[in-house]
Amino acid sequence: MRRVVIGVFFALTAVACGVEAQVLSGPGTTTLDPDSPLALVDIDAGLAGVPVGSSEPRWVVPGAVAAPDGSAVFAARAVSNAAGNGFEVVRIDPHTGTESRVGLHVPGPSAAVHVAAVAPGGDRLALAAPGDDKTLVLDFDPSSGGGDYKPTFEGTVEPEAFSLDGTRLFAARIYDDRYHVHVLELPTAKQWPTLGPDKTWPPEDMYGSVVQAVLSPDRTQLATLYRDSSTPDHTAFVHLLSLATGATVCIDLHAPFGTGGPGTDALVWKPDGKVTVGHSAVDPAESMQASFEPAAIWAGEPQAHYHAETQPNPSAPAIPDGVAATPGFERFVALAI
Repeated sequence: MRRVVIGVFFALTAVACGVEAQVLSGPGTTTLDPDSPLALVDIDAGLAGVPVGSSEPRWVVPGAVAAPDGSAVFAARAVSNAAGNGFEVVRIDPHTGTESRVGLHVPGPSAAVHVAAVAPGGDRLALAAPGDDKTLVLDFDPSSGGGDYKPTFEGTVEPEAFSLDGTRLFAARIYDDRYHVHVLELPTAKQWPTLGPDKTWPPEDMYGSVVQAVLSPDRTQLATLYRDSSTPDHTAFVHLLSLATGATVCIDLHAPFGTGGPGTDALVWKPDGKVTVGHSAVDPAESMQASFEPAAIWAGEPQAHYHAETQPNPSAPAIPDGVAATPGFERFVALAI
């Protein structure tokens, strides 16, 4: 696998210390149907809710992270009270940007704590507090304002997704110029690299930057699209992760995938089980799509490199209309539900 310029699977995360949601309204703001779909997108100012067909955010929250299904958004904030310095967790309504506090922890390393991963449905969070070659991970239940586990793991790790049974996290262990995907066992604080058919050969590191991540329709797998600037022959790839077993593979993509600006490429997991990557060209006739079947990959013999079937398609998958023009746009996360 290859390295990532860390943003990791679901979203770039950042500490939101005392910065509240910016709900955008008033003169000069485009008025759209309030029931129109809302796209959750990462922009340079934070996570934003952008009505489809528009490029004007309805709200922006620095440091917020969305569930991969678009059902919930959370952020962590530094606070102080009589008990000392700490942090609070806030839930952000995906459609309106309205905030409500769901938990308060004091004292704590508030300057470092951030929401790293949100489970589908928003019923569980992983908060991370990196230290000196150690990372404290807080397993957080928004319904109770607390959690069962507070393990510490080796190195700088960034949780990205919960396992199906909820006892493990899949995380990026970050090095100076690369990362490995690790399994973090919450009850025991044990960690180990993920395993997969591509690890039959000497393991590679991941290079690139996150474009988009999507769950399979049954929520058992995660596919993440990366731009790969490390080599001219592999310009992008899809990292496929089983949330049941932790098995991983990478599917190589070639130009034009990964060569355009933000919003050029899009990832879709179709109901028939195929994963399709679309590349939108200025001339639709030059747009491309690449497809592969995860079920066939898992059932087949291990390969040194996996490749997708690529063909021209003027109707290749694309991110929702308009949102890529949002100022500071970095990536599309999900549609709010």
